[in-house]
Amino acid sequence: MATINCQRNRQAIQAYLAYRAYDAAVSKEATLPAGAANDTQPARRRLRILIADDERDQVTTLAAILNDEGHEVREVYRGTEVLRLIADFSPDVALVDIGMPGMSGYDVAREVRANYGKNGPLLIAVTGWKKPSDRILAQIAGFDHHLGKPFESHQLLELIEPLAAGSARS
Repeated sequence: MATINCQRNRQAIQAYLAYRAYDAAVSKEATLPAGAANDTQPARRRLRILIADDERDQVTTLAAILNDEGHEVREVYRGTEVLRLIADFSPDVALVDIGMPGMSGYDVAREVRANYGKNGPLLIAVTGWKKPSDRILAQIAGFDHHLGKPFESHQLLELIEPLAAGSARS
């Protein structure tokens, strides 16, 4: 699994995506008899995911991974842009950095919960702030989950999988 870290560049992302596409094609060919359809996979919902982070490499990496998983992604780089895009895009999930310019992730989460309650998006703090007190503050502000950077991509995918599978928010 890929570790999410803002040091990735576009060439590394492209190589990762090319490898994933090749690996998926080879795996599918190896597991299906000739002419057989793959009916064993449950239907998955394409999620609308907002990524809000001032580290553009971080956003690019997350967007590439989530697009590769089949989700629709929008990106913002300032806390003040998040609320507007939530209203315009109606995401299922919002990945929000806590330490953004303009408006902190804590303030974003409080505003989202004040405006939408639990009918708003699943809020996941994706941040370098990872002390126990930071996790508690994130929960109090209204975040559903907290991921400390760097993290493994499977950790994020596991958090959003219940929504993609059609279950209620976790």
